Amino acid sequence: MPNISFQGTRRDEAVSRHFFQTLGIKMTSICTSLFVVAVALGLAACSEKSFPESEVYTLYSSNYPTDVGRSGVATFDLANIPELNGQICQETADLYQADFEKRKRENGWSANTKMRHWCEKGRFKK
Repeated sequence: MPNISFQGTRRDEAVSRHFFQTLGIKMTSICTSLFVVAVALGLAACSEKSFPESEVYTLYSSNYPTDVGRSGVATFDLANIPELNGQICQETADLYQADFEKRKRENGWSANTKMRHWCEKGRFKK
């Protein structure tokens, strides 16, 4: 079997190096462009205008320990079905409330210590 070896000239090496450097720059540019487009699409999909107000629910809680005021806890806008967002929100509110009542019993907190969790249709409002 013959021994075949490839020996390039300096010019050939320079052309190859330039080709791969240019290819690397183009690939970097393409990857950067794809990343920017993906981020833009993700932000557009997650924007507040993605879902109509009627399909969004927000979980609120009163301020511990006095049950005065309200704070936003979470917004549910993942499902296209309004009833599903509402159902998930209500189940979450029930879990939060049960956890609060359990901690209240276990820690011997006063009966005056109160906190409520509830859901409202729409995005967070102060």
